[in-house]
Amino acid sequence: METKNLGNILLVTGHTYEQISVANKMIVEGLKKRIPTIKEDNLVELYPDFRIDIKAEQEKLLWADTVLIQVPLFWFSMPSIIMRWIEEVFQHGWAYGSTGKALQGKNIIVGITAGSKTEVYESGLAGLTVEDFDKRFKTIFSFCNMNYKGIVFNGGFLNMGDGTAAATFAPMVEKHVNGLMQKLG
Repeated sequence: METKNLGNILLVTGHTYEQISVANKMIVEGLKKRIPTIKEDNLVELYPDFRIDIKAEQEKLLWADTVLIQVPLFWFSMPSIIMRWIEEVFQHGWAYGSTGKALQGKNIIVGITAGSKTEVYESGLAGLTVEDFDKRFKTIFSFCNMNYKGIVFNGGFLNMGDGTAAATFAPMVEKHVNGLMQKLG
């Protein structure tokens, strides 16, 4: 399948339990097949000790036209390594503030998977809705003058450990990847 030129896309991942991940691995592989030029920035592999190379990460962000964060939902947010990355790399005077213009105009998309069904979050039964997450991420990245293109949120990715996840998740992964591709434009 041929994709149009989408510019430089940085795919930022950081699954705390990457070794047992099924859905997020499938999503990353699906994105790599659809966009052969995408560059993955796997924070768990690069920084297992959470000692983030701020300058290296800032260089990657400067290179990117679009940043795509793809992670599972953990405690109603992104995994800790992603939050740490944002805290350390998106520095005052660089990413925000009166002189912080480095990320201005760059596109950003957030892809989130959840174990509970999407309906649980759409209905508010979980206490927070997909809209709540969307507002939170929009606030973070708009604060850095980035072009927030939205969230792609899909639930039902609970891995029961019985070996059926890959087959069960395949159509859901395809839906998620298609949603991300639509946001990419």
